[in-house]
Formats: sequence, C-alpha cells, structure tokens
Amino acid sequence: MILQPSGCRRFRLRHVCPMVICLSTGTVLATPFPAAQPEFDASFLYLSPGQPRANAAHALHGLAEQKALPPGRYPVQVLVNLAPAGVRELTFEAAPGDEQLRPCLGPGLMGELGLRLDAIADPAALENTCLDLPTLVPGALVDFDASRLQLAISIPQIALRRDMAGQVDPARWEHGIPAAFVSYQASMQQSDHRRSGSQNTQDLYLNSGVNLAGWRLRSNQAWRRDEEGRQTWSRAYTYAQHDLPGTWGNITLGETFTSSDVFRGVPVTGMRLASDIDMLPDAMRSYAPTLRGVAQTRAKLEVWQNGQPGGTQPYQQRATAIAFRQPAS
Repeated sequence: MILQPSGCRRFRLRHVCPMVICLSTGTVLATPFPAAQPEFDASFLYLSPGQPRANAAHALHGLAEQKALPPGRYPVQVLVNLAPAGVRELTFEAAPGDEQLRPCLGPGLMGELGLRLDAIADPAALENTCLDLPTLVPGALVDFDASRLQLAISIPQIALRRDMAGQVDPARWEHGIPAAFVSYQASMQQSDHRRSGSQNTQDLYLNSGVNLAGWRLRSNQAWRRDEEGRQTWSRAYTYAQHDLPGTWGNITLGETFTSSDVFRGVPVTGMRLASDIDMLPDAMRSYAPTLRGVAQTRAKLEVWQNGQPGGTQPYQQRATAIAFRQPAS
C-alpha cells in the first residue's frame, strides 16, 4: 500500500470521500430534533373574580395541545337559520359515546329564539331542563363550532313563529323605571332707544314629565315678563298617556294635539285614542311586498327589484321577482 503511486491513491480517495460525506449526512438527517413546545404567559388572561390563577395556565396548556373544550358554561354566538340571535351563555355537556359537546337548550330559550313550543308532538318533553331539538323537531340541526364559540341552529320554517323583521314580543315589553325630569330654557332680551329708553323682556320655558306605573305625565309651560313688567303664565299641553297592549295604540287624557301627519295639529282637551307607529315592527312601518312560497330544502330567499337587490333601494309598488336558491355548501 505504501509503494502505490499517488495517482492511484487519489483515485481511491476520490471514491471514498463522497461515500463518507453521504453517510454522515444521512446520519444527521435521520436524527430528529425535539420540537419546541410553545409557551405563553398566563398572566395576560382575564379571570373572573374568585377564580384561581392556575385556571389560566391550565387553559393555555389545553390550547397548546389542541385539546377539545371540556364540558362547562361558555358564552357563544347563536345563529338561528343563519340569522344572528345574540350572545348567550349556555351550558355544554359531553354527548354519550361522542367527544362532541351538546348544548343545553331550555324551553324558555327556544321560545325566545322563535320556536313554536306548541308544535312539539310530546308536550311532556317541555318539562325537561334541556331539549333534544333534533329528536323533537324533525329536520332540526344543532352545530357547535368550538374554535369560534358559535352555535348554529337550523329549524324548519313550519316549526317557527311567523315573526316579522324587527318585531319584539309584546310579552317582553316593559314600562321602564319610575323617573321624573325637568328641562328648561331661559332667555332675556334688552333694547335701548333714544326716545323710549331701555326695555327688557324675560322668557322661561319648562318641559317636565313623570313616568310611573306605565303612565307618562307630560307638561309644557312658559313664563314671560314683557317690557311693561307684566308677568304671564301659559301652558301648551298637560296630559297623561298610557299604552294599550294588544291594540297597537295608546290613550291620552288631558290637553294634547291631534295628529299632524296630514293636516296641521289642532289642540284638544279630553280623551284621545290613537295608534302608535313606534309599536309596529320595522316591516310594517313602510311599504313591503308580501312574499308567498315554500322552499322544499334549506334555501336562501332573494328579492330583486328592477334588476337590483331589494335592500339597495326603497320598495315601491312594482313587480317583484322572487328566486329560491340553494346556498353554496
């Protein structure tokens, strides 16, 4: 081996060195490095009063390991047939034999969301604290997205109340808290003349009211002192008003004015029965077309007017095209 020429030695090294490099490289690539676990500071998390600080660390540890949410009570965004229904704090329980969480939907909550409780075939089921909606209502679906804290509820139209857009159940109306208020506006005017001298006038306007037991007492009065020193009190109106549930109107007793929607208001004294447009749903405060039709599947309703979506311009009494389209999955 020692007496071999250098050319042969170079020939052997030329073939041996690449093999060593490949073997060493393969050894390095085959050796896995331990993955670094993400770490977060739990002190930045907000905890409710009374909760131990260790809860924040446990929650971050569960998120880092991508574990499913444990059973508990969570505030979730509720969607009913793709329409937002607000944020509700619901209790979630683990379904038997499944890792998915199941929300506890009580009869009261489902009634607020528009479910017709009289449409349930088994009235005894309404006595339960939590309703199994897919079992009680054929075609109903409940889907909980834990990553977004969003609960999507799909209910067939036949099992929903026919509430209008912007309608609030009269059973949820409130008279408000007892209150009293007084607002005023005061002004003074002074003028100087060479012949008549100095003259001044003072004016005071008072607008007061009291809310008690559903009654609204309103009064508008004015006081004036003219340039000759004479003082006068005048009253524009003083009346008591109360709503009439179920009649979409109110009753007014005292001094008031007639409606000025068409003609100029006239002051009257006595009792007045009138409708109140603020009690009506949004869909009944202006012209809106009546839509009739039943979609056989879960569909999206679009109203077009003059080639444009109906929501882009006010409705007019013209022909309206109705299209039922299946939403994209």
